[in-house]
Amino acid sequence: MRLDFSTGVEFHGLIDNKIVGGKPVSKDEIPFQVSFQRRGRHFCGGSIVDRYWIVTAAHCCVGNVNAVGQLTVVAGEHDRHISEGTEQIIPVEKVVVHEDYNGDTIEHDICMLKLTHRVQFGRSATKVELPARLSSFYGTATVSGWGSLHQDDSTLPRQLYAVNVPLVDKNST
Repeated sequence: MRLDFSTGVEFHGLIDNKIVGGKPVSKDEIPFQVSFQRRGRHFCGGSIVDRYWIVTAAHCCVGNVNAVGQLTVVAGEHDRHISEGTEQIIPVEKVVVHEDYNGDTIEHDICMLKLTHRVQFGRSATKVELPARLSSFYGTATVSGWGSLHQDDSTLPRQLYAVNVPLVDKNST
């Protein structure tokens, strides 16, 4: 499988190449967000592309390609420490890392996860709207997840957070 997500867009304004900070979001505000887990422990986020596929970062998948039996995604997640009744824990069937991914430069940092069964769409879980190929964007984009809130702090929040980051067309940099 060859992955082609050429949207012509990249993020800028990051701290040490990491996005930090943000504000907590309300439940169901970002229903395409999933928690990517190994042995039931969150380690990365992803977005629902369709009922059977999740898009995430390749740096989250490298080292996990042969651990498929230990990988799950949790759709409908909001607070990672409590059950809110909307969580769907779905095993990962296949991990597909972009064939041109470079861990040194983080180029082509994209990976697809095929699920063993489909996500049940509803208020807490639905697919993300992807941009058209080679689209141009200006302004900001919302980035969400359970990542660090402060630089040099590895503590992860319980609740889903989001932050707006500036978009810059990679052809203009």
